[in-house]
Amino acid sequence: MAGKAKLSDASLAVKIAMLDVEKGGMSAILGGHTVSVGQEESNLALSRQRAKPVVAAFAQNGVLKGRMLAVGYGQTEPIADNATAEARAKSRRTTIEWVTR
Repeated sequence: MAGKAKLSDASLAVKIAMLDVEKGGMSAILGGHTVSVGQEESNLALSRQRAKPVVAAFAQNGVLKGRMLAVGYGQTEPIADNATAEARAKSRRTTIEWVTR
């Protein structure tokens, strides 16, 4: 199965709820992550594609694009092993790191 870069409704709701943090003068690094199945280069590209819809959703809800950075981490930061489909699903994610300017 090909990798996906779609933002789920549940993820969107959580991320929109966090918009008040931006009002406090913070910026966000939006990181896309994949598992180590497949080509490393393809996984890196997919991870970047996972971060982009989060930036778009934030921008549509009032966060300035200049306050966000989409980063693809590929398979470099797994949070579970690749032994099972359930474990791999945990590593396929988008993260938010809030930083002060």
